[in-house]
Amino acid sequence: NMRAREEAMYVLIEMKNISTPYLISASSSLDREIRMRSIFALGQIGDERSIPVISKALLNDIDKNIRIAALKLVSEHFVDEIAIPLFIKALNDQELEIRTEIWEVIKKRTKTKIAFNPNDSIEERNKAIEALIKWWKETHPNAF
Repeated sequence: NMRAREEAMYVLIEMKNISTPYLISASSSLDREIRMRSIFALGQIGDERSIPVISKALLNDIDKNIRIAALKLVSEHFVDEIAIPLFIKALNDQELEIRTEIWEVIKKRTKTKIAFNPNDSIEERNKAIEALIKWWKETHPNAF
């Protein structure tokens, strides 16, 4: 039952520290809905133990919608020092829509002048990503 699952998710969010380890475990489920709900709940809780889980979802989940959800959580809840390196790594996502959204977030949060085109070939994107990494490291010495 969808309503029961949604209510359970909000109960887990209210339980915060108690539920975080279970949600972290659930984020690796083969079931897409369980992964989505657990990642969403972890983002709402804001426990620092969820940073690697949400990061992994953004960079590696096979489901495009989960990567988009993780992108939104990172954008809304992570400080630049954590978020921007993740976004830069995710600029080679297989989905143009995700690359485009990530690039818009990077531009908005950093005001970078480096050119990046989400439509470019992977070779051209990689050149721009290298320039972004170099720029971020120069401005944030402990990054990456």
